[in-house]
Amino acid sequence: MTQDPSAPRPLYVLNHELAMGLGVPQFTARRFTAHPDSLRALPPFIRRTLRAWDVPVCMHDALTVVSELAANAARHALGDAHAWLGLAGTEHFILCTVTDPSTRLPEPVQSQTDSSDCRRGLRVVHRLSEEWGCTLLSDGTGKTVWARLRI
Repeated sequence: MTQDPSAPRPLYVLNHELAMGLGVPQFTARRFTAHPDSLRALPPFIRRTLRAWDVPVCMHDALTVVSELAANAARHALGDAHAWLGLAGTEHFILCTVTDPSTRLPEPVQSQTDSSDCRRGLRVVHRLSEEWGCTLLSDGTGKTVWARLRI
């Protein structure tokens, strides 16, 4: 039985393909740490990538989403470890991912009026992305938090 190629695909499959760098027309990744210099290097990397892919339309949203996801990883998961920023692009969306060594899942956003400061960044991610989520790595070494932005 052949699957309809236009049928929606589960995001966990897309996320696995992203992790492998396969199955998407455009893919790039960058390692980072919680050090301020490492975090400051992410926005120029994102700008260069999205300009090279000719998708400046979602630049501000991608910068904001990645900033929040990377800050969460730096604050809650990294310590002296490193994380990975992944960007994948298709003709319809940009997928922003941050993979870190913690298996602690982000707390879900209860509502746009949730006043908890610790979830402010996730409310921003929720508002700017078409959808977002978190996937534990199958080998138990961490998680990937992802957000899909419509182009």
